[in-house]
Amino acid sequence: MLQPYLDPKSHFDKSNFQTQNQVRSETDSLNNYITELRTTISEVCLIGLKQYGKINHWKKLVQQSENLGLKKISTLLESIIASIQSSKDPNVSPILILTALLCLSKEMELLSQK
Repeated sequence: MLQPYLDPKSHFDKSNFQTQNQVRSETDSLNNYITELRTTISEVCLIGLKQYGKINHWKKLVQQSENLGLKKISTLLESIIASIQSSKDPNVSPILILTALLCLSKEMELLSQK
């Protein structure tokens, strides 16, 4: 009855609504991951890597980044794990800096999409 008066762009489409919810949940999980990774990097910078040699936590972050399709971050995090396990005095600060920069760039990309 009201169809001729409805804007075609505002027409409620259930599949479109589901797609929007899916994109929103993917963005939320990516934001949560970036926040967790940034917090971990901050803790490492504050207390040092020797005190924060939590290999299982790093492996969890690698798995999450792979699930989110963040291959560059996964590669950097894997090199952090290798460095922690292979030497007594790991020098991973350049890796952490690169990882933090990638997180910031991904975060800015997400903000620009809103």
